[in-house]
Formats: sequence, structure tokens, C-alpha cells
Amino acid sequence: MERNRSARNCSNCLFAFFWDYGYSNYTTEGTYFYCGLFKHPNAPFDRFYNEDKRLTYAKYCKRFTKGIPLEVDVETDRISEKMPLIQRTLWPKVRDSLAPSINEPKNPNKVKYKWER
Repeated sequence: MERNRSARNCSNCLFAFFWDYGYSNYTTEGTYFYCGLFKHPNAPFDRFYNEDKRLTYAKYCKRFTKGIPLEVDVETDRISEKMPLIQRTLWPKVRDSLAPSINEPKNPNKVKYKWER
């Protein structure tokens, strides 16, 4: 993934998670951005080759911490015990915030309808 590491951008945040979606690691259709702290008002969304303007929210985020975000492939093969402790702690919360289909993100800030409660 190409990114400008000097910019204050969600792509440079330790709490960011980038999760590929598609049918397999060989047929990736895109990459969703998730905020591990659930602070981004528009997450999750497809980062569109790191060109999505919503990634600049880090300029306003008080919890922005410069670091290398976790990148997860479709089959979650790259999840590793080598990731920093904070990412290991946040990863289950991000993973569990997803809809039953692992490739369809669920917005944790979405207002639930009466019939969903």
C-alpha cells in the first residue's frame, strides 16, 4: 500500500484497520477502512486506493496516533501475534462489529430500527 507517511491521515494511524474484501485473497475487490476506536464518523468505507477524502479526518481526531495501521487480507491470513498489543486488543472489537457476512461491513454508529433491537 502506497501512502505518504508524513501526513496526518487515517492511513498513518495506529488505530486504523484496512480490511480487504472480495471472494478470496486472489480476487480482492477493495479495502474497507475501520477505526479501531470507532471515532471516525463515516467508518467503515472503502478507502479507494487511499484517495478517499474521508481519510483526512485524522486532522481533526484527538485520538490520532502516528503508527502503522493493521492491514487484513480477505482470508485474514495476515493477522499476527507480532502486531502491537493495542492492535491485538482492538482487533476483536473491529472484527465483531461486522455483519454476519464478513465481507459486508456494519456501521457500529448506525441507528437501529425498532425491529432490529
